[in-house]
Amino acid sequence: MSYKIPSPLLHFRSLANAMGHIRSNLAYVLYALQRWEDCEWSLVEDTVARELSCATMFLGGALDGMVILEVGLSRGTQPAASMSFERTTFEDAALRSAQDATMALKSNEREGQALYADFWTLANFWKHYFPYQPRPTVFVRSGGVKDFSVALGDGSNSGPVMRDLLVPTFNHACSMMRIIETMLSAQDSFTVQDLTF
Repeated sequence: MSYKIPSPLLHFRSLANAMGHIRSNLAYVLYALQRWEDCEWSLVEDTVARELSCATMFLGGALDGMVILEVGLSRGTQPAASMSFERTTFEDAALRSAQDATMALKSNEREGQALYADFWTLANFWKHYFPYQPRPTVFVRSGGVKDFSVALGDGSNSGPVMRDLLVPTFNHACSMMRIIETMLSAQDSFTVQDLTF
């Protein structure tokens, strides 16, 4: 990790570029889920697995990058290896609120289930099991939504991870980017749009 970020604006632009790629990855997966019953899944499952894994890992990196950028702007401190979205609290109240909302996202198969998946469960899972090829599931409890789940280790599964975790985390990240853009008084505008499930 570099101990000197060359320019906050350059860092912001890199994060904005990453968010555009993440949106493309997630949009492909959402499109594939919509067409799940209309197409031969075996023809797209490798691409879906790659896009889903890339989106998850890049989104985790972008969230960490936002923390590093904001800490540099608000505290004037250099990035440290211990800084991450999970462990470092934003100084700005609006960013902290979005961070808290992101950290509170959980997905479980049944109401009252003790184990659940969160964004970091997915990020760690796909980091170690890439290219895991998830199979779509119809979640009856969730209104028949077509989505993916991951095994949680005690015989239970998560709930719908795109709907409960990935799309909301991405949308929170877009909100955080807009806040950081305002803090930077950036002349560029952050144009990546939120996703809907």
